[in-house]
Amino acid sequence: MTTPPALAALGIPVARYKTFVFMIGGGLAAAAGVLYAHHTQVVTPDAFGFDTSINVLLIVIIGGMSSRIGAIVGAAVIVFLPEWLEFLQQGENLVFGLVVLALLLFLPGGIVGGLRSAVARVTRRRHTGRKGETA
Repeated sequence: MTTPPALAALGIPVARYKTFVFMIGGGLAAAAGVLYAHHTQVVTPDAFGFDTSINVLLIVIIGGMSSRIGAIVGAAVIVFLPEWLEFLQQGENLVFGLVVLALLLFLPGGIVGGLRSAVARVTRRRHTGRKGETA
């Protein structure tokens, strides 16, 4: 990934592109808000409470912040994991918390980041021909 000073040294107007991306993100968020308001017919502060904020944060952390597909994987985990743990009844929240904690400890780059590093490790071993040796 190229850093902004390196891009600026190449003559690319970094501030212009950052502003443009911010405007696009704001426009998409506004469009989503308009569609949500039209769908629900009412907008209240309760619609997006603390639980929603935590879920969005967990989606990004679990899936991985380094890729776009990470958000999709994180959303799938956040949606389906509680469904899969429903048979535990009272212990569902505890097991969900332990799974999230284990993901954070053992896959700090998220699920997608962990898969990418595993593929890179296997590819590196395949190219060197020996276990444990790095190129």
